[in-house]
Amino acid sequence: MRNIFILSFMHCFKIVLNLVFLILIFNSCKHTKSYVIEGSLPSGFYDGEKVYLIPMKDANNKNVDSVYITNSKFYFRGNFFK
Repeated sequence: MRNIFILSFMHCFKIVLNLVFLILIFNSCKHTKSYVIEGSLPSGFYDGEKVYLIPMKDANNKNVDSVYITNSKFYFRGNFFK
């Protein structure tokens, strides 16, 4: 009886392990490319001002981003669009 329980447990464990492995594979396929741009300034003179991120080609209201300078630093983060 004990051997049957151990075999049954091992069989269930293998099934669960395979399911977890498949879920991890499918989630890794959804990877998107992203970017991070960090900057710093030598003084706090520009704190509260905006920094703009504008593409060199085909700029419009949807693809221009801006952030405020805080403590002499700014930070852009986003995803690339296809």
